[in-house]
Amino acid sequence: MEIFQGKFESFDTALIAQKYLNTNDAFCSERWKSRQQLFLDMSREGISPRHSSLLRFLEENEQIETILDIGGGSGWIFNLLRAKNQRPLTYVNLEIREICNEFSKEFNDVKFVHFVDSWESIFNLKEISLVYSNSTLQYIPNETFFDNFKKINQPEYFVLDDFIATNSESYWTLQNYYGNFIPYCFRNLIEFNQNLLEQGYSVISVEDYPQTLAAGFLYGSETTPKTIVYKRGR
Repeated sequence: MEIFQGKFESFDTALIAQKYLNTNDAFCSERWKSRQQLFLDMSREGISPRHSSLLRFLEENEQIETILDIGGGSGWIFNLLRAKNQRPLTYVNLEIREICNEFSKEFNDVKFVHFVDSWESIFNLKEISLVYSNSTLQYIPNETFFDNFKKINQPEYFVLDDFIATNSESYWTLQNYYGNFIPYCFRNLIEFNQNLLEQGYSVISVEDYPQTLAAGFLYGSETTPKTIVYKRGR
C-alpha cells in the first residue's frame, strides 16, 4: 500500500483532490487516540516513543522555562522532560479540540501543563521561551503557520524535529493516514528558512532526523527529514 499519492502545487489543490474531507478526522480517530495513549504510557515508563532532540536541547539550555508544543498529541513529551529536568517547566500543547478533550484530563494534577485548541489561546501568554514541533508542520499550510507564529510573544528558540525538507520546489501530496488521505507538504528548506529569517530567526544547527515515516520516500527530488534549531536575533 502506497503511503503518498499525487503531487499538487498547493494545499487548496490537494484538498480538491481529497474532496474536502475533514483532515482532523485522521487525528481524532480511535486508532490515532490509541496510538497517543500508547505514547503517553511509554513516556510514563521513561521510554521515548519517538526521537526528540528537545530532551538534549533543554539539558544544554537551562534558561528555558516555557515550551509551546505545536501538535504535541497526548502530551507524552512532558513526562520525559519532567524526568530529565529538575527545574519547573511550563508546557503548553496546541492540539485539535478532540485530542485536548481526550488527554488534558491525564494531567489534571499537574499545574505546569496546559492543553489549548486554538492559536488565539497562546497569543496572550506573557512569555514562551521555546516553540517546538515534532512531525506536525507538514500538515499546516505556510500561510497559517507564519501568520500565527509571528503573533506569539517572541520565543527565543524554535526547534523542529522530523521536519520534511526538500531541495526542489515545495509541493503537497496526499498521505494515507490510518485510512484517511490527508494533505501533506514537502517544503523547500531555503524558502522556509528565509520566511523565518524575515521574522528574526536564524538557523543555528541542522542534522538529519533518525526516524520518520518519509525517511525512504523520494518523489522526484532529494527529500531529507531534519532536526533544525532556530534562534531569534537580538
